[in-house]
Amino acid sequence: MIRVNNVVKTFGDFRALDGVNLHVRDGAIYGLVGPNGAGKSTIIRHITGIYKPDAGNIEIAGMPVYENPQAKARFAYIPDDLFYFQQADVMEMKRFYKGIYKTFDEDLFFRIRDAFSNIDPKMTIRRMSKGMQKQAAFWLAISCRPDMHFLRKYVQYLLSALQTFLISCLPRHFCLMRYAALQILLYLRYVCVHMAVLFS
Repeated sequence: MIRVNNVVKTFGDFRALDGVNLHVRDGAIYGLVGPNGAGKSTIIRHITGIYKPDAGNIEIAGMPVYENPQAKARFAYIPDDLFYFQQADVMEMKRFYKGIYKTFDEDLFFRIRDAFSNIDPKMTIRRMSKGMQKQAAFWLAISCRPDMHFLRKYVQYLLSALQTFLISCLPRHFCLMRYAALQILLYLRYVCVHMAVLFS
């Protein structure tokens, strides 16, 4: 489903990615770990079509992802630094996501609402704690029913009270990003089927 072939990226004199290869099969829950500066964020930004590689290529479902709306419609990306409209609440963001994703499932949105019972859907998201904001983003992303999710620093949220209820609702592909700390690796072993380690 996801193929990264010999991807190279430089920023000035710094070579951030040096011939990265990655293959995420259909149905995989995939963890990507490594120390700071190893290129985890950079490769995810390439896979999600934010960056264009200097060399190599990236395909999702056989399609190039960079500047390709058809490929990008197949995934949801939740970064570490979330963005919401200034006064938006979850219900307003639901309407926004529904306008972007043709696959948005409003029935699913309300069906899994109990898993996010600590979130007031009428509360301005920017007033929520960071953890609650991430859960709100996760709730919205699941409701989009994409083929793939890319989640940055989300493992601990998957292992909260949401875990048991949500695993059956998740789409088939994940790329989970975290630093290679013992605590995070202990989290990853409960979630990921496959893991890759990037070294700087």
